[in-house]
Amino acid sequence: MSAPLAIFTPHLGALSETFIRRHAQDLLPGGTVIVTRTLDGSYLGHWTVEVPMIVLDRIPQRVEPNGLRQHMVWSIAHRLGRQTPNCLPDYLTIVKQFLKDNNVQVILSEYLDHSLHWLPVAKELGIRFFGHAHGYDISERLCDPKWRIEYLKYNGAGGVITVSHVSRERLIKLGLEAAKVHLIPYGVDVPAEPMRRTEQETVRCLVVGRMVAKKAPILTLDAFRRAAEV
Repeated sequence: MSAPLAIFTPHLGALSETFIRRHAQDLLPGGTVIVTRTLDGSYLGHWTVEVPMIVLDRIPQRVEPNGLRQHMVWSIAHRLGRQTPNCLPDYLTIVKQFLKDNNVQVILSEYLDHSLHWLPVAKELGIRFFGHAHGYDISERLCDPKWRIEYLKYNGAGGVITVSHVSRERLIKLGLEAAKVHLIPYGVDVPAEPMRRTEQETVRCLVVGRMVAKKAPILTLDAFRRAAEV
């Protein structure tokens, strides 16, 4: 079997992460595989994709003395910016063989902090590796000096994809090579022809988002107010 693209993601099926579903379905239809940490959890299971995949939570693994499974130890260590433990041969061997069996040529790994611990695997196998930044991983994480140092390892990757000019400049200022930081904004499908409305037609708009500061609900309301005054 040949699936040149592998997508690595912390989890699959979160209602708010349809951008990951689009990557899995639309980037290379029929040529994509997935490696994910889990499919379980109350906020997951809202969608799936019919592609070959490995779910790390479902691989039988040795349980460490602290009660954590091997891949959990590794994931936690990297989230804290610590050295990778050398006690994880089982599931790493399975993932590497999965990539070889599917002749994977490129890895797209979602979220920069989650992606870092897969970069050495890609290098070992000679697979081109791209980390995809989304939100907290290029905002909250960059407030931590440990992650600012860790992210410099992406200079050894094929590249980083981010979603805004601001985040791209932030990563370049951090020390990543400008040529390796690619800007691909989020977007939605739009019709080829614009919708036609009469002047008397009422236009109803709906905004969906969490009521938290970083989603800027006050700015959104102000934008609608100004648009209505035009």
